[in-house]
Amino acid sequence: MSDEWDFYFCHVDDKPASIYVDVGLHGEVPLPALPDRAYLSVIMRQPRPDGLSSQEEFDALKALEDAIDEKLVSSRTVYVGRNTSDGRRDFWFYLADAAAWDAQAAEFMAAFPEYAYETDAEPDPEWSAYLEFLYPNEQGWDFITNRRVCERLEEDGDPLTEARDIEHWAYFPDAVSRDAFIARAQAMQFEVRELLEPDAEEERTDHGVRLSRRDVPSHRGIHDITVPLLRAANEAGGRYDGWETQCLPASPGA
Repeated sequence: MSDEWDFYFCHVDDKPASIYVDVGLHGEVPLPALPDRAYLSVIMRQPRPDGLSSQEEFDALKALEDAIDEKLVSSRTVYVGRNTSDGRRDFWFYLADAAAWDAQAAEFMAAFPEYAYETDAEPDPEWSAYLEFLYPNEQGWDFITNRRVCERLEEDGDPLTEARDIEHWAYFPDAVSRDAFIARAQAMQFEVRELLEPDAEEERTDHGVRLSRRDVPSHRGIHDITVPLLRAANEAGGRYDGWETQCLPASPGA
């Protein structure tokens, strides 16, 4: 329903998962005209050993998803996201009426006889499947934000292979909780660069801190840097607010 889709990696039932979701819907739901949720669970034919989708099956799964947009989506059936995990790809929908879903899905899957599948539909007027399962939680947004920052650095020519100072921000309701977080961050070799105090003129009421540590902001490594900070901030009663760093483009002769 929106043009704002994004993906993130997580775990579902303790297994690696990739979720691709229409995040732009968040401010609009629940939609009273679409009170039922449904899924179409397709059993992948060539999953990776970890249960995620493989490059070998990319074209076939893409063709199936393209057909969903063409054949299943309507004013009465909205596609909101998918979950890939444990050898399956589950496509999630919200419907005006779930009564015909099984027949509708069977007719659609007749064009893909090579795939075994399962379906289900039930009332979900609060859109809890979308809001509580598909939509990214704090760690999901951390993954998305990290990837976006890395992509911007790459667009500016940074190969993301060189260590440099990376600065991080976190905010807390009081100085005591901030100090508890700082102690944990320092144990992880982060240095305090600045304490940010409440400021009425700037309408800032919380207690912040700017940290720094020398790291490589690679796609693979950045989550191992930010997730411990995110958890430490949460456990201290505050919030982690992201990072930034210097762009280091590759030299012309590299």
